[in-house]
Amino acid sequence: MRKITFYLSFAFLGLSLSAFVAFAEKPSISNVQERPVNYKYIENELLYTDLEFFDGSSVTLTDILKDDKAILLDFWYLSCFPCLKAIPHVIELQEKYKDNLTVIGINDIDTPEMINRFFTAKEANYLSTFKTEVNHTKNAKVTAVPTMVLINSQGQIIDVFNGWNKRKINKAVKSML
Repeated sequence: MRKITFYLSFAFLGLSLSAFVAFAEKPSISNVQERPVNYKYIENELLYTDLEFFDGSSVTLTDILKDDKAILLDFWYLSCFPCLKAIPHVIELQEKYKDNLTVIGINDIDTPEMINRFFTAKEANYLSTFKTEVNHTKNAKVTAVPTMVLINSQGQIIDVFNGWNKRKINKAVKSML
């Protein structure tokens, strides 16, 4: 009986140490993309594409630029926790700079109904695209979400943010406007 207790204790100790080692090391989690987004696609194609939104409306980004407004593209989807965490702050940005900035959500995964329910619940003050045959996220080579692309009123990409960093994004938007 002593041998069994000894071996069980030894096995338990070994498993405990294994678990400690496994969980003590923090995995390397990064929202930084290995490759940069495709600037040419965004500046030469996406700006001129007729974007359909979950509410049935549509617009081209060049139409927004004609109003002398900057654009913040938010590449996101509903199953992305960091994306959902960022949305209240994105709503605040849109409200704070509504005269000079237009936020557009780019979502190539979720249906219009799903986005509509979510945006209604969050009382979102901006629009988002939804899943269609054209995958803007893939074409723009966005591989990490959320990714925010800040475009000035002349249609030039000013900055790209991988992941949500409220301070950096607020600072970039404020200094650009």
